Amino acid sequence: MPYYSSVSHVSVKPHYKPRPEPSGRKLDLPTTNRPGKFQGELRISEPIWELTLQGGDGLGDAETFGYFSYMELGPDAVDDIAAQASESNITLTVNERFFIASQAGAIVQEDSSGFVYVEYFDSKEVLDDHWNEIEVAWEEFNAEDGAEFERDEDDDGGYVTPGNDPTMPSGGPPVYHGPEERYGG
Repeated sequence: MPYYSSVSHVSVKPHYKPRPEPSGRKLDLPTTNRPGKFQGELRISEPIWELTLQGGDGLGDAETFGYFSYMELGPDAVDDIAAQASESNITLTVNERFFIASQAGAIVQEDSSGFVYVEYFDSKEVLDDHWNEIEVAWEEFNAEDGAEFERDEDDDGGYVTPGNDPTMPSGGPPVYHGPEERYGG
């Protein structure tokens, strides 16, 4: 079942389906069981997330939408991930190396609570399709946000209070106070 972040508009699956090795047996990939931002994720998720912090394709806002990063995997990525893992005193297993080499890429999400979810893809086409869905959702989210921002720009910072003329019913017409009264300018 996909994970739905409380702030995200995109579903992210926090777990993968183990791919069999060429011999036909399932890969034994360690997960992170300690409490924290990677709880329940594959152990390789932490160094992959750390590599996304060093640059690359990313979009979103962790507080409102979720922050998403695109990471290409495959044989060329194994050594980079192994080096990053070694900085956290993690030595990749043979199965982890095989898994990284066999995947086209991953999409990493960080939510407003700081939890990280990684979805792995063995097909570049499916990876790119999913990334495109996230890009579209982000653009739609920004379009909604932009409409609110445009309305806010029309507000000059002034405000209205009920009328205060004792000679008129209900205190008279409302009184407009300009931004200088609000901001002391």
